[in-house]
Amino acid sequence: MATDGKAFGIAIAIDFVICLCILLAFNFIRKLFEKYYAPKSFAEGNTLKHVKLSFFGWIGPTWSYSHEEVVKAAGMDAAMYLRVLRFGIELFALITFWCCAVVLPVNLALGTFVDESTQAGSSSSYTFTNLDKTSISNIQPSSKALWTHAVSAYVVTFIVFYLLWKYNKEAVMMRIDYLNTLKKGAESHTVLVNDIPGIYKGAEKIAALARGAAKKGTAKMSKRTRQDRRTDDSAADPSDFPAGGDSDLEVGERLPVKGMVNEEEPLLPAFDATVKAERMLNAGFSEHDMVEQEFKEQFPNEVAEVAMVVDQSALDKLVSAYDRAKAKLENVLDGYQYKLAHDKKIKKRQTVRVIGARYGKWGLDNYGKTPKKVDALKFYPARLRALLPQIKEAQAKASEQALPSAFVTFKDRHTQVVASTSMIHHDRRYWSTEAAPAPKDTIYANLGMRGYQRQLRFFISWAIFFTIASFYLIPVAAIQAVLEIERLSKIVPFKQLVSVSFVRSILTAVLPGLALTIFMALLPIILSAVNRKVEKMPSETAVDFGVVRKFFAFQVITTFLGSLLAGSFFTQFSQYFDNLSGLVNTMGSAAPQTATFFMTFILVQAFITQPISLLRIVGLVLYWLRLKFATTDRQKQRVWQDQETKYGTLVAGNTIALLLGLVFCIIQPLITPITLIYFLVTSLIWKYQMVYVYVPTRQSGGKLWAQVFQHVITALVIFQIIMIGLLGIKKSGAAGICVVLPILTVIFTIVNRKLFIQPQVILSMRGAADSDKRDASMANQGEHEDFESYTSPAFKDHTDEVEALLGETASVDRKLKALGLGNKQGRDPAGSIESRAWWLVP
Repeated sequence: MATDGKAFGIAIAIDFVICLCILLAFNFIRKLFEKYYAPKSFAEGNTLKHVKLSFFGWIGPTWSYSHEEVVKAAGMDAAMYLRVLRFGIELFALITFWCCAVVLPVNLALGTFVDESTQAGSSSSYTFTNLDKTSISNIQPSSKALWTHAVSAYVVTFIVFYLLWKYNKEAVMMRIDYLNTLKKGAESHTVLVNDIPGIYKGAEKIAALARGAAKKGTAKMSKRTRQDRRTDDSAADPSDFPAGGDSDLEVGERLPVKGMVNEEEPLLPAFDATVKAERMLNAGFSEHDMVEQEFKEQFPNEVAEVAMVVDQSALDKLVSAYDRAKAKLENVLDGYQYKLAHDKKIKKRQTVRVIGARYGKWGLDNYGKTPKKVDALKFYPARLRALLPQIKEAQAKASEQALPSAFVTFKDRHTQVVASTSMIHHDRRYWSTEAAPAPKDTIYANLGMRGYQRQLRFFISWAIFFTIASFYLIPVAAIQAVLEIERLSKIVPFKQLVSVSFVRSILTAVLPGLALTIFMALLPIILSAVNRKVEKMPSETAVDFGVVRKFFAFQVITTFLGSLLAGSFFTQFSQYFDNLSGLVNTMGSAAPQTATFFMTFILVQAFITQPISLLRIVGLVLYWLRLKFATTDRQKQRVWQDQETKYGTLVAGNTIALLLGLVFCIIQPLITPITLIYFLVTSLIWKYQMVYVYVPTRQSGGKLWAQVFQHVITALVIFQIIMIGLLGIKKSGAAGICVVLPILTVIFTIVNRKLFIQPQVILSMRGAADSDKRDASMANQGEHEDFESYTSPAFKDHTDEVEALLGETASVDRKLKALGLGNKQGRDPAGSIESRAWWLVP
């Protein structure tokens, strides 16, 4: 894409002016909507630094926040994200200094290739410009000047090594600090146990029964309910069921054993872990008891709590219906209470159009098949009263439907570290353990799968990902083709436009990057849905970090490789056919020129995309609309409180900018200051967002850096491979010394993963022992234990909540009747609102 220096300078000016306009708009709008643009400043007990309403009033306080202050104000994950941006600033400050002081002068002073090609009338369809003189394209093949680029590749590599080593050590310390701040219990003391043997559901149970039937015919055992088994005084002690013995099993409700273990049977452990589990379950032990006993045997006196994961699919639907009805009732009550408090006229009672069939048997029995209007203060309370017993019944049923997963909480951290990193059973298909996610972070509906199911879903999700990436390559290539200026000049509607210098600058230096940015906007939503619904990741953090991985990989495939190959192809299209033997040399000269497109892309990100994120325009419109209709304090607080963000798109966007800046830093040195500007602007903007706007609803405790480390290593390897290829195409002997760089990077990665990655996930046994000592001393000072229950929120008891709402409803209803607004629409199928205790009776 032939962009000259003048057009590129104009593009920078345009982007900068747009950035200033956005900041001016932000300054003006935030004065009107302070609670939207700094909601945490209005929260109770906040200790944030005051932000002035002047134009630059928010920059000073934001930039002055230290790491410790960010952790206190926004949490460990936000602090780690800001350190990722700081890494980018430090990296490109050093690389910019080297490349602009060493590489750029060499390209300008010792390069003559561009001028000679232009004067000789190259057969290439690409028109060289003065901007290309600053790149490696300007260096003649076999020139000794190329040794400068080879040495620079080593300098850049060792700068990255130095910073990664430094930030890895700091990430480990941040992770330890986070885990040490957790109270006794929760994720610091809990492991997630998967692949529990002996628990069969769905197709797995049918297959197990079929295997047993083929082996033992149609023999059946008498059935007992789990409650009968739990209360059966004759149930044997778990010690009566060794792990070994005869594994010849029969079929029944579970897979029963042939009988009690004979004392003369050998006590050697069977390889299959299901033998002992099935014997215990068929002897009367519940799944909970079986899991608890297994871990008590391996960790005596250390198990504090066991929570089974259950099948709650039916329950989740009822809870979702309850939440919707509750929210709608609160909105109706808020509307009435606002008008009553402000003496506003209420012309009539609010009604709801009810279609009975939508609410199942309850709806048909009470409202019939035909649509009808029902008083909202009658319908929603009736709906809640009807849902409450259904939820309780579904909770009871779900608690009896255990899945092969559980959370085991220990009394100390040391035991949790041992349990989460140990081989619990020699049959690796069962009893797998890992550090548990935080209770609020857990997606309970995604747990309970077997190992093979998780692996299958993993492969399916990545197959979907690569399919999407393949389809996206087509429009990315199309963007490169359509927006190539020489092609636009041949299209009649654009022929006159592209002759105007200002328009030409926009088309070549602004529009391509903007078009690609817009085209990528919907992708994170798709990737998040794939992680949650297809791969069924176990926690919100896992879903978010999964988006980080996939979105980065996607941008490497499409934004980087797709644009690089497509840009090279379309700029050298005719030469591919005129001189097929020179294809490699053509790519060698065209690939560096694609750096101009990536510079425009990073500029758009720095001066347009990131500043626009300050405005949060879509959220602002929704906020304004909701605020217009919010009438009570409860409604207004819902509008501006608890705004949150996710790291999936943020981190991937930052690391792809890092990749582009790193890959082209020697090829086109001008990209390095542009990338530095990107990280400076992004760091300022997101520091403000994290400190003053977004509320951390969940915490991974700094695990984010491990993802970024992989991205940086990927970028470094791509940089090294492209440098080797370009130097080889340029027929420089310097390519040979660069071959060592990927080998050094592999060694560096292995060493770093061994030293730093696992400590960023879980405490060491030494660290856990030290933390336990600290906990013991704090316990002596009166600090209470907080063994947080890993019970799904779907099992919450809504009784008090519904009772309070019905009391509020009754009060509003009486006031409306006193105003002469009696209920005339519909009927309350459950009777009077004042009689609200009937549903408490079993």
